[in-house]
Order: sequence, then C-alpha cells, then structure tokens
Amino acid sequence: MSSRKVPNEIEARINRRRSEYAVSRRREFLAAKRRTAQAGAVKGDYSWRINRMIIKVPEVLDLVDHRANTLEVAAACRSNCMIHKKRTLLDFSATKTISSAAVLFLVAEIDRCRKVSGIAMLTGTFPRDKRLNRQMRDSGFYDALGVKCDIPQRERIYPVEYIKVRSGTAADGRLAVELRQALLGPHEEQLAKDKRGSFFRGITEAMTNVAQHAYPDDWDNGPIKVIKKGWWMLGHINKLSKQLKIMIVDQGIGIPRSLPRTHKDVIPALLAMLKLENSDGAMIHAAMELGRSRLEQSHRGKGLNDLKQIIDLCQEGTLRILSKKGEYLYRVRGGQCLPTIVSGHQDSLNGTLVEWSIPLDAILPFLLINEVGNEEK
Repeated sequence: MSSRKVPNEIEARINRRRSEYAVSRRREFLAAKRRTAQAGAVKGDYSWRINRMIIKVPEVLDLVDHRANTLEVAAACRSNCMIHKKRTLLDFSATKTISSAAVLFLVAEIDRCRKVSGIAMLTGTFPRDKRLNRQMRDSGFYDALGVKCDIPQRERIYPVEYIKVRSGTAADGRLAVELRQALLGPHEEQLAKDKRGSFFRGITEAMTNVAQHAYPDDWDNGPIKVIKKGWWMLGHINKLSKQLKIMIVDQGIGIPRSLPRTHKDVIPALLAMLKLENSDGAMIHAAMELGRSRLEQSHRGKGLNDLKQIIDLCQEGTLRILSKKGEYLYRVRGGQCLPTIVSGHQDSLNGTLVEWSIPLDAILPFLLINEVGNEEK
C-alpha cells in the first residue's frame, strides 16, 4: 500500500508543477500579446532581400519644427526592436537635415535598442547629402549604428567641429574636463577662471542629476527597457554662427514627474507664484525657480541652475530644456534677461534633453574665428 502511495504523490507533485508552469507561460504569452497590441503594428516595410523592416527617415529631423517626425522614428525603433523583435534598417537616403539635438536624441535611442535587443537588431544606410554624411560621421551617429563610413581624405573644410557623442552611467569629472578641453582646444586657457569653473560644474552636475535621480528604483517603464542611470552628451562649435553648444539627454522619468516626488507640498505655491497652470512646461519652470529639481539638499540637484549660471556670467546665451511634453527656454541677450518662454507639445520626449548654447565671442573674448564658406554639396 505504501509503495503505491509514494509514486502517486510524486506524480501528483509533477503534474502540479507542470500545471503551474503552463499557467505561468500562458500569463507571459498574454502579457506579451497585450504589449504588442498596445505598441501597434510593426513599423516600416519588410524587405525579403535583406530580411529587415525598413523605416524611411523623413527629409528633416529636429525637435522644434519637426518634433513629431523625430519622435516617430525613435518610437518605431523601440517598437520594432524591443517589442516585436524585428530586425530594422533606418533608410536615410531621402534625409537632408538633422539638427544636433535630434542627432543626440536618436543616438541615445539607437544605443539603447542595440544594447538591450542586440547589435544586429538595428542598423542604417548612408544619406545622399554629403554634408549630412560628414555630420553623422563626426558626431558619432554611424558609431552608434555600427556603420563604417570611409569619406575620402580630400574633403573641404567643414564649418562644424563635433565632439562625438559620449555616454555613461555616472558623473565623471574627468570626462567633463576632457569635453571642455576638446571643444575649446588651445583656447581653453584663455577662458576666464570663473567661466571655466561654471563650465565644469554645469557638465558634472548635469551628469550627477541624471545618474542619481532620473531613474528611480521604483520606476516601472513596462516592456521598454532602459539603461539605468544612462546619459548621452554631444558638443560642437559652429564656426559660421560662432556658437558653442553642449547637449545632454537621458531616458528617465523626466522633470515633470520627478519634481512632485520630492517637492509635492510646494508645487501649488510655486505655480501660483509663476502664474502658470499645472503642465509639463510649468513643472520645468518651477524646478528652475526652486533651484533643485530632485533633492532637498542644497548641494545637490543644481545641474540646471549651473547651466543657467554660465549663461548669466557670459551675459549672452540660451538654455533650452525639453522634458516629457514640456519645453523651457531661458535667454540672455546683451546682459539683459529676456522673458522666459514655457510651452507644451502633444508628443512626449520620454526623458529630458538640456541644450546649452553660448556665442564664442562671449565665452572666449580673445578668440578670433575666421568664417568658413559653405561647402558645395
């Protein structure tokens, strides 16, 4: 009697585990099906020849006048690679212009897709426009896509000097110094000490804000995985417009969602003081006025203020912050602070992008840059 009972108990236990496993697999299947339904259909046209989905990139990409196009390309990459698991190719043959902010935003998205889903999941083609081809090479766009670009050595002078996209998951003071030296070159020593310190602090604190506060531990981003504490940075000098630009982007929860986590009690008073209704743009403005976007400590969370400080020291420049659906624009012209512009958009950026633009004449008063003529395409 006992000899029969033992096998029966083992068999019942095995059947129970099989049933639990089947239920678990069924739940995973239904969850994946729901995520796929929410993501919609696979983006692009399928090519049997290369066994990939082809996404035709629009003619112009930027985060101002063509914001929807840029966000749509990024969303297509996420949907195809992370949810549908479809190998995808970005076709840039018809693309003519990509702004620096759009370059950084898309590089961050491409980098995430390739690291999370595999480097073979996403690649791209070359644009026909020669200047755009050189821009994508110099900015590190091709490096992110895993594409080799061999431009002939006999090329005319290009008016924009890029520092390739850098990325990380922690604040790195050495990288901030390296970026500053690479951008300013031999003229870095001409930069006044107060402006040099603000430049250094602004970059370092921006990285600190992202690494420590943009990705809370309790944040659930659903099927779209993120690179924890990840940030991406790009810088360039335009010799034609004589502008220095630094941009940093993250894929975190955004300022409009991080601010209520630590300053929920003071937000109504801040919005009332600013005479603004509750919106993403108003939240960014409130974070700037508060002086700390994510922490109560007075010595942390000042990255945005430090970027604002160097513009005030130079008495010229622009600070633009895009976060979720909001946009904040701080401008100084000739030592005069112009009215702050707060606006909103229909589509969410899914993160935060800070763009800092300063005329070279303001940051390097002794530097003379010869204008370079436009290159023939």
